[in-house]
Amino acid sequence: MTYRDDREALHHRVAQLEQELEIARRDGEQHGRDEAQQRTAALEQRLADMRGELEKMGAELQAMRGGRPPGAPNRALFIAVPIAVSLVLMGGVSYFFMVRTGASAAVPAQPVAQPPEPATVAPPVAVAPVPAAPIPLEPITPPSTPRSTTARWAASVTRAEGLPIAAGSSCTIEAILATNHTNTIVRELTVFCGATKLYRSKDSLNGMAQMSNDAREKLGSADDKSSFTMSYRDIGSRTGERTQIDLDTPTRQGAVFRETIPRFRVELSVPVASAATAALAGPDQRLRRAGKVVDLSGVPALKSGAACVLRAMPNGKGNDCVAEIACGTTVLWPSTTPVKCTYEAGRPATVTADQGPAILALDGATLTVKNKAVSATIALDEP
Repeated sequence: MTYRDDREALHHRVAQLEQELEIARRDGEQHGRDEAQQRTAALEQRLADMRGELEKMGAELQAMRGGRPPGAPNRALFIAVPIAVSLVLMGGVSYFFMVRTGASAAVPAQPVAQPPEPATVAPPVAVAPVPAAPIPLEPITPPSTPRSTTARWAASVTRAEGLPIAAGSSCTIEAILATNHTNTIVRELTVFCGATKLYRSKDSLNGMAQMSNDAREKLGSADDKSSFTMSYRDIGSRTGERTQIDLDTPTRQGAVFRETIPRFRVELSVPVASAATAALAGPDQRLRRAGKVVDLSGVPALKSGAACVLRAMPNGKGNDCVAEIACGTTVLWPSTTPVKCTYEAGRPATVTADQGPAILALDGATLTVKNKAVSATIALDEP
């Protein structure tokens, strides 16, 4: 056995003991104080055994070096090694108790790892922003100024019950009509027979009201005058001042009545159209285009080159509109034939109709008219 081998063996023994002490410490933390004490006692017994072995090894080493006799051990080694092992053991046990009992012993500060030096990053390359494509905006159409007019119908009594009004008596139906675009409403309505009031829409209501109205504007002989047709209904069980009415001028009929005392019922004969009055569709709401015939058949009274005029305007119901094409005294398209319009700022921009044999189409500066007897193409002047 050489000195080096002996020293390595001793170191190995000490390292082995330290490992066992570490295992004992962990076991104590996991299984409680009693088990830690038992484990410590076992290790102390093993330490005693190891002291004997260390003394024997020390004597052998001394004999090989020619120093002390084999019976005189190296006291320094004998004392230093057990003390170091005991200190390690005591430190492990005290650490265990500190953790298990919550002792407020200061914990040594652990060294803080310094962050690594930041890597050098190349500065960003400036990139010119790409301008966003402009978003097209829908044109905003400003609201039209509200317009109104008063229309009147001269009606006559056909039958009256409950009131002293004779058949044939004259009555007046008066309506205030209003619009701000292409739809017309009845704002107010009154019916009088002489001095007797039959109906007024502004009278107070006590009960139910099922109401509807539909007013249509008709082309007059001049653009500043119009006549109107009207349907108006205000019915429902009620008491109080306001009576009930059911009126439809296109069918020439009307009735005003009360179902509670004092009961009455007056039936009327009404003309289809009102008397001519101020138009709702003024110059800004009317389309007027002049032109000349370039192709014509079916109208012997007209020849190529004849001057014609197209007039169109809203009639009070959405895209429904009214149009007329007249060439002098010859009417190629009467205003009573239904047509549709599209609008720009309340004025007709296109006029079309497809009623079987009756066709009207406005395409830019070309106006085409067809019906059973007539086929005409009109080149319109610039507006």
